[in-house]
Amino acid sequence: MNMDGFWRVATIVGTLVAVGFGAWLTERWQRKKWILDNKVAEYRGILDSLNAYRFALVEYFALYKSGGAVSFGQRRYDDDIAFAKAQSAVNNSFADRIFTRIAVKASGARNDWSALATRMLATPAPTSDECTKIIDCIHSKLVKASQDDLKLV
Repeated sequence: MNMDGFWRVATIVGTLVAVGFGAWLTERWQRKKWILDNKVAEYRGILDSLNAYRFALVEYFALYKSGGAVSFGQRRYDDDIAFAKAQSAVNNSFADRIFTRIAVKASGARNDWSALATRMLATPAPTSDECTKIIDCIHSKLVKASQDDLKLV
């Protein structure tokens, strides 16, 4: 094989290696982006369900725990169900994390949520202000965990 043939083969091999390396880099970048997108979605899901619970809690306390209007029958039942669904949504959002499970656990937010859920069943139940302070603390922990996990700060 002369030098001219060698360079032709080297050019072809070099091109194939470069294309393979480029494909590998692209796949690696797409996987990292996919993981990042899923982490963002999971954090958003937890924070959205926590905010919905906070709203339901404040409304529930205003209606039934603050000494205001007392309602019985179907409306009270419907409000109890709505409040339970809001709490269940937060439980589920903590339970079904795949990409953020480790960071959420390390933040302590899930333990705080479990403690709040247990306290809500206690007698006497915590006040609305106590609950919102705990929820705000959980929210702050989740935001901090997300910022650290996503390397935003």
